[in-house]
Amino acid sequence: MPPDVLDTELTADALENDPRRDPPWAVWAVLRVWKTWLFRRGTPPTLRHPRWSVRLLRMVTLMGMLGLISTGVLVVEIGIEQVMQASGVNAIQGFGLMYLPGITFGLFVLLPLSRWQGRNWWLTIPAVPVSAAVYVGAEYAFLEQFPMMSSSRGNIWVAGLCGGMAGGAGLSVWMNPPFSLRAVTLWGPTLLAAVAGSMLFVLQFDHNPRDLPLMPEAISRMVAMTSMFAPFHVLVAITLGWRLIRDEPSTR
Repeated sequence: MPPDVLDTELTADALENDPRRDPPWAVWAVLRVWKTWLFRRGTPPTLRHPRWSVRLLRMVTLMGMLGLISTGVLVVEIGIEQVMQASGVNAIQGFGLMYLPGITFGLFVLLPLSRWQGRNWWLTIPAVPVSAAVYVGAEYAFLEQFPMMSSSRGNIWVAGLCGGMAGGAGLSVWMNPPFSLRAVTLWGPTLLAAVAGSMLFVLQFDHNPRDLPLMPEAISRMVAMTSMFAPFHVLVAITLGWRLIRDEPSTR
């Protein structure tokens, strides 16, 4: 493992840029020297602050940013797919909404988080297909209760609950395998975050926010997609990042 830049380089410049010397509210410090730890195995050094509250604030900032990036990339991907479908180029109908959310979340959230939790690359790379499979499973759980193509639709809120529980359970087991009681205790917050994100998704879906006033249709669709997917991506990313701060920095 390469040496920790913040722990070994004791030059005046390194000390000046050490995020541990920044005030607690300086959340931007979590991105200091990010190129040295983005995919490095082990907790990012910018989260190893002696104060637990500062570690929590920075973890929420970091994981929330990853969730927002994941959402932004997903919205762009779905927008491109819709343009291709309108042009008659893309023959695969619904591929974006079926698979891209899970793939994008796996790439931008689970991939770096797996490394930060200490996993090697053999256990990190499968996070992307696992994320895609979990999302597809959550979709099927949703459609089982709310079949969109059927004339007799069920309760959309029950469907959202089932989809959120399926997605949250899959991510909980993969990111925190039940090898210890401490790992299992992390399932509860992840399940709650997934259900909350799913319910917010259903709320947006049920009220059809695609027809926003004073906005071009393409812009209103992108805003609607962002408001539907962002809560799930951000909330689940933050709860999955809890392991990064639950221990004291000295144990890392």
